Amino acid sequence: MQVSVSAFAAVHHAAAAAGFLYGLMSAASLSAGLAYGRHRGHTPPETQLPVILILLACASLVPLLADAPWQLGPALLLPGAGVAPCVIVSSTLVESVMDRSVLTQAFTWTNSASAAGIAVSAAAVGRLVDGPGGTRAGFAVPFLALTATAAPAWSSRHATGITASEQALSEAGSTGAAP
Repeated sequence: MQVSVSAFAAVHHAAAAAGFLYGLMSAASLSAGLAYGRHRGHTPPETQLPVILILLACASLVPLLADAPWQLGPALLLPGAGVAPCVIVSSTLVESVMDRSVLTQAFTWTNSASAAGIAVSAAAVGRLVDGPGGTRAGFAVPFLALTATAAPAWSSRHATGITASEQALSEAGSTGAAP
């Protein structure tokens, strides 16, 4: 998304606006993360993740409708709002399935994989936006990546044999704490 935003702003002779556009997207993410943390609900995280990924994929299509930087700003609010809840749920799932003795290592692997994915996709999107597809082609990549990620997330939500919510209930029961 960042490469596409920069390219879009540059093509529309508003390269200086890219930072502001990133700021809007980040503010939406921050706000959504705070709201998610406050009103998490009772849906298990293994069910939330594919739903969030699908919603984020759909939201990532909104920037395709923008024809000017002033239109791109509001169009980035929806995809921005999906980022923090997605990271929160992903981290919750990692924490729920990993043994505490390797939790830091698990988060390191997760963050490294995320950084590698961002680097590879940024390079690919850079080639796309410089090619015949232009900035619109770059905005389609998050949709494709999120859709490709949502399918296995949905199908594997019970792969561990015990859901994160069942594990939390089990741990709460063994310590005598209320769930």
